[in-house]
Amino acid sequence: MCAATHLRRPPVLSSGFDPKSRFASTERRPRADDDVVVGVVRHRGLSLPRGRVPISLILGLPPMHGSGTLPRTSSPRSTAMDQTDLCYLPATEAARLIRDKRLSPVELMEAVLARVETLEPRLNAFAHVAAESAMRQARAAEQRVTDGELVKPLHGVPVTIKDLSDTRDMPTQRGSNIFADATSDFDSPFVTRLAAAGAIAIGKTTTPEFGWKGVSESPLTGITHNPWAAGLNAGASSAGAGVGAAAGYGPLHQGSDGAGSVRMPSHFCGIFGLKPSYGRVANWPVNNNDQTSHIGPMTRTVADAALMLRAMAGPDLLDHYSLEGEPPDYVGELRADLGGLRVAFSPDLGHARVDPEVAAVNRDAVAAFESLGAHVEEVT
Repeated sequence: MCAATHLRRPPVLSSGFDPKSRFASTERRPRADDDVVVGVVRHRGLSLPRGRVPISLILGLPPMHGSGTLPRTSSPRSTAMDQTDLCYLPATEAARLIRDKRLSPVELMEAVLARVETLEPRLNAFAHVAAESAMRQARAAEQRVTDGELVKPLHGVPVTIKDLSDTRDMPTQRGSNIFADATSDFDSPFVTRLAAAGAIAIGKTTTPEFGWKGVSESPLTGITHNPWAAGLNAGASSAGAGVGAAAGYGPLHQGSDGAGSVRMPSHFCGIFGLKPSYGRVANWPVNNNDQTSHIGPMTRTVADAALMLRAMAGPDLLDHYSLEGEPPDYVGELRADLGGLRVAFSPDLGHARVDPEVAAVNRDAVAAFESLGAHVEEVT
């Protein structure tokens, strides 16, 4: 996982392979062409050396006092960002700009859907794309902003739902030919919560059949490709969500994790993922993994994960395991003082061989914790 504000963007894949082929090319973009220098956090072109990185940049938090390049206007329309920038815009910034009428939900949605259309099905991260519904909701969201209505925390922000979770308006196929084109007449509780917070679902992301596999392939949708290297594994059952986050298919992606299905794709795709405590996010109906499967956010920044988790979390009468208390303000708590916090860190778990580049990234994470006042102790 990485807590940098803006992560590296995967190279745009060539179209010279079949996304469902088991023998797709594994050629990747040379390291020399990568747009990030190891050991430097990059934020909109600003390079900050290790040890002096503000917490807002490390965690992806918006500035304490409003900043940015977009002009304030009376209309929620702006063209100050190019299409790719909009696709990689963190949810914390997008929601703020939409509230301030400096970004249109329609423009944001158009940019994200255009990127999906450009890269799919080469990456093959979607089992279903709900473009018409998403655009209809984006136009309604823009109208509410124009009318001066009170906007919600995720007003107009795109989100994807994993195709193991039930949705009323989109097929729920669970990566299986058995349920091809199957539909539900209800939404999972967290889907309802995300919609109530203003998020707009753009589609269902791919998953192995019933989530029971640690590779990104299913008999229904074929291979979901790692966005950094076509033909390589993108992780476990939330692979479509991980690929979507890394590829710029909007900022927020829902995953679920029983034995690593949020954590593995996050690791393989270079994004941030979190498996919350069981019951923090209500889940109904109970799936075949029972209590081992937890619903969690998959994003490009820590702050976006906090914002998404705050929207998804909370009790629900349908899930008797859901935690009764209302969730805390996760985004606000990201600014808490870490002085005195003790962190145990193992570079290799005492036995594993670690690639030098991976080891360097982990050392950067240790330095980030130390720069925030935490005491990091190396253990084996």
